[in-house]
Amino acid sequence: MNTHRFATVLVALLVLLAGCAGGSGTLTDAPSGADGDGTASGDQATQTGTLNFYVSDEQNAIADFEHLNVTIERVTLMKANSDSDGDSEDADAEAEAEAEAEAEAEADDDADDSGKVTYEVDNVTVDLTQLQGDKASLVGSYDVPEGNYTKVFVHVGEVNGTLKTGEQVNVKLPSEKLHLNSNFEVGNGEDVDFVFDITAFKAGKSGKYILKPVISESGTNVPIEDVGADAADSEGEHESEDESSDAEVTASFDGNVTAGENATLVVSQNETPVENATVNVNGEDVGTTDADGGLVVSIPDADEVTVKVTDGDAEAELEYEFGEDDEKKPDNPGKSGDTDA
Repeated sequence: MNTHRFATVLVALLVLLAGCAGGSGTLTDAPSGADGDGTASGDQATQTGTLNFYVSDEQNAIADFEHLNVTIERVTLMKANSDSDGDSEDADAEAEAEAEAEAEAEADDDADDSGKVTYEVDNVTVDLTQLQGDKASLVGSYDVPEGNYTKVFVHVGEVNGTLKTGEQVNVKLPSEKLHLNSNFEVGNGEDVDFVFDITAFKAGKSGKYILKPVISESGTNVPIEDVGADAADSEGEHESEDESSDAEVTASFDGNVTAGENATLVVSQNETPVENATVNVNGEDVGTTDADGGLVVSIPDADEVTVKVTDGDAEAELEYEFGEDDEKKPDNPGKSGDTDA
């Protein structure tokens, strides 16, 4: 009897010890967006792929803008079945559906966060006027846990719009983020390009603009012409404006030039007057051009006269030799040479 009772106690003790040891080997994946670095909890690394995230612009009302600068702060991806499924946002709908967009964004805030992964962006600013058609700007490349994703969010810090008339306009952005329903897959070790197309819609005749994504122009199977940093410009300047600074500076006198008399020098760039260009005559600075690109210059009473014009890194030069007639055309045209001189 005592032997049976001892055996029963021993069996019970073994069962108890086995139960205590049973949970020690279980691994629980952390929420995908816990760190935004594609790692899981414990010592087991999550298999990842690379997502190259681009921003582009479908035309719509973009033709109204001289600049439309959008500053991106974060990008969030949501895995399939991680929240309640909703109807896809149709960005081709009328811009007057602003209230619906706000309601949808608020509903997403209440969704389950267990399938979200968020990546911080170093405040990249893109000018949507430079991203029309297939043109796109790379926001960043991220290590993304492999899997199927159904939603993408772009969190926006600032939107600055300037119309071609020069007017500053307030471009509405519901809930400070843009939401796109798009089903795509990221495999282990796979490199995936994703385009998030953003555009401005004009809200009827109100004169207001709304920033929204365009589902038909977004996703992984979208043509990309990578314009790189040309579209990411926090100063909001066009590439064409940067190029114009390297164009030739041209200098010429209005009328005849006579030794010992005054003459009007005119300086231009791409047929546009150049203001504040420095004018030097025979090694001495004599003044700067006015708003019309002009400056009245006193021509020395000398056999040779050299006029140099400097505007930043660009230079133009005129050389004169005066003979008995005391009046001559320049020996060389007044155009800039190497703009890096």
